[in-house]
Amino acid sequence: LCLTTTSLPHILKAMRNNIAKVSVQINGCITLKYLAQNLMKEEKYALVEFDALNFILDTVIKVHGNVAAVMTESCLALKAITEGYSTNAEAMIDAAGVQTIINIMRAHPHHIELQEAALGV
Repeated sequence: LCLTTTSLPHILKAMRNNIAKVSVQINGCITLKYLAQNLMKEEKYALVEFDALNFILDTVIKVHGNVAAVMTESCLALKAITEGYSTNAEAMIDAAGVQTIINIMRAHPHHIELQEAALGV
């Protein structure tokens, strides 16, 4: 948990401070995905506590909803954050995450990689 509590605020701060930069959001989501994939199950809740889940749903997706690459990486990060840990999955449902994913799919119907990533969440 030490790595999470020390690195996660810095990752999210960089993403927040550079919200308009597509490359920062893509790489930030990739970093969150890898972090989530390498956390033990009981450590994954830190991603909700530090607001990574809501930040992706509320900010990254709303600002860059028209950029398929950002949406793809956002979906992959959300999958990693929620996968195998029902508390995070419930947090995503409570944050209207399912509807957000459906909206992403509707907005990019011909982007196969994005559709696959969204279905994986």
